[in-house]
Amino acid sequence: MKKLKKGTKIFLIIICLILICSATVVTVGYKYMNRVKVVPLNLGTATTEKEIKEELNVSEETEKKSKEHNLENILILGIDNKENASDAIMVLSIDKGTNSLKLTSIMRDLYVDLPGDADKINYAYNIGGVEYTISTLNKLFNLDIQKYIKIDFNGFVNIIDYLGGLELNITEAERSIINEKLAIDGVYDEDKLTKSGDILLNGHQALAYSRVRIIDSDFVRTQRMRNVLMGVFEKIKEEPVTKYPKIISDVSSNVTTNIETMDMLSMGKFTVSVDSSNIKQFRIPIDGTTVDSNTNGVYNLKWNVEENINAFHNFIYD
Repeated sequence: MKKLKKGTKIFLIIICLILICSATVVTVGYKYMNRVKVVPLNLGTATTEKEIKEELNVSEETEKKSKEHNLENILILGIDNKENASDAIMVLSIDKGTNSLKLTSIMRDLYVDLPGDADKINYAYNIGGVEYTISTLNKLFNLDIQKYIKIDFNGFVNIIDYLGGLELNITEAERSIINEKLAIDGVYDEDKLTKSGDILLNGHQALAYSRVRIIDSDFVRTQRMRNVLMGVFEKIKEEPVTKYPKIISDVSSNVTTNIETMDMLSMGKFTVSVDSSNIKQFRIPIDGTTVDSNTNGVYNLKWNVEENINAFHNFIYD
């Protein structure tokens, strides 16, 4: 288990912005939180609590454990609309029992036996949206997820710019890939990086940095993505409340969730009370439990299921 370094996943920027900002200025927060799209899960004929939990593969044992710990697990998805797949998957564990937040990144290349040819966890979204992603994660890891927050983080470039950018250390290899991604996004001429080292990145550059993968692996990619959030998280907590309405406004219109507004605001009040030292991170799969694989021509990570389930639960509940 590790504590979050400065910077972490870009889609979690959005979560922390919403929760912290709305908690600090509840009246303004409520006004802008209404821009969040509240969309219940579409579970067909499942209407009773029992039917819904069965449809989502909610673990009764884990649900009981969560209640005992005064803890709630929430799925957070960052969506790549180009692929119609989840570009980032994380479980946010709000632990009121220990006054902490626990963030578990689930690598998008994790092998899962899915219908069709793309046997990777991030394509659960492509097959059945948020509902199938929750069901798949609950079944895989014996979890009790019933709530979600989905973010299209392509729309959040302005927030990083509004905060004055992020300073990160960029290698020469990373600089080259960042510029390639900026060219694809059509912003190369104005945003290209001309040097490596400690660089102040704007929104486009930070987003491109978070998606650099080809030079190493998805393991390192998830670390880059984590290298973005806490920098923004800390900046937000230092900003005067006069800046919050603009931030909330930009964030909210790119968020979809089944969490009602007042519940989100309540989470925000809790979040702002959590010290940075009590925000902890974890990653699935854990080191030493994977093998590179190729299924139907698609790269994925085969993994030791039992070891990772145990490690996941130990992180959340111990």
